Amino acid sequence: MADTPTGQAVPPDLLVSTSPRSTWLWAADAKTAARVRAVVGWRPVTHKGVELPLVSDIDIGVTAYEACNKLVAAGFTFGWSAT
Repeated sequence: MADTPTGQAVPPDLLVSTSPRSTWLWAADAKTAARVRAVVGWRPVTHKGVELPLVSDIDIGVTAYEACNKLVAAGFTFGWSAT
């Protein structure tokens, strides 16, 4: 987490989780998820047949790296997800 000038911790905009086949960005709310998708697009994410509307799949490797760079340039911050 980043700190504000007053020393308060600010939570990241997006949490990141990875696997050998995907990189998922987890947004806290629908508005943030929509902003992510507007910047980088996304592949819909499903888990056990259920769509996860707040999660964006940005692929792996160079594709994920480039997507994250675009998001940083758009002002997003990241943290690691435990999932």
